[in-house]
Amino acid sequence: MLEAARQDAAGLLENALNDPDLPLPNSQLREGEQDYGSRNKVVLSLLGPLHLRRRYLYDPEQQCGRFPFDDALGLVEGLFTTGR
Repeated sequence: MLEAARQDAAGLLENALNDPDLPLPNSQLREGEQDYGSRNKVVLSLLGPLHLRRRYLYDPEQQCGRFPFDDALGLVEGLFTTGR
């Protein structure tokens, strides 16, 4: 029963985090950046693995990109949540 509750909670969290209208800090395009669409990522949380979609922003002139979602979520090495 505890495992079923954990899976339900993970599913609810996954759905909430994949909401395209979820407001994120620093998610606006910066000068020179282009929106390269979404990328899929599986991260490990205290509830188990979460399958997430997040926006990738890339600056061709600087040759660097970023995932505002990863920064907002506090992902460690892009794989684990910090549990905050």
